[in-house]
Amino acid sequence: MNVMKTTITSLAMGAAVWTMGAADARAEWPERPITVVVMYPAGGGTDTVIRTIANEMAKSTGWKINVINKPGAVGGVATSYVLGKKDDGYTWMGAANYNKFVRVMGHSKSQAWKDWQYMQAANSRASWAVRPDSKFKTFADIIAAAKANPGKITISTSGQGGLWPGRPLA
Repeated sequence: MNVMKTTITSLAMGAAVWTMGAADARAEWPERPITVVVMYPAGGGTDTVIRTIANEMAKSTGWKINVINKPGAVGGVATSYVLGKKDDGYTWMGAANYNKFVRVMGHSKSQAWKDWQYMQAANSRASWAVRPDSKFKTFADIIAAAKANPGKITISTSGQGGLWPGRPLA
């Protein structure tokens, strides 16, 4: 009887140990904070959208997510920074459509179609705005004034390499 109990107990303990060994030994991901690198200055449209997404993602997952800004060279500074980090999933890039221009403009050797795994797409609307008391009431008014007064109309954009090439329009 004692031998039977010992055998059954040994088998049960062996099965328990075997089952524990079969379980995934890795810690749950992420084991440390995730860093999202935004390629534009703090406070801009892309930064605001990325921070909102990161905050909501952190709330819903419990992950610690840090957002940092690495502006410069039309995204080349951030691109090089992220590409230089270990490929472990802890450094993400917060970018806009502009990142495809980084290689063309010579700021990075990154090839968007090969070097990046796109995870989330977000978008914000772009607009042209003037003061309420402006003489411009339509976009056609702005274009006509720019043509009639070369170099006299000023506008602001997100910068060189952006989707809104202001200089040729002004």
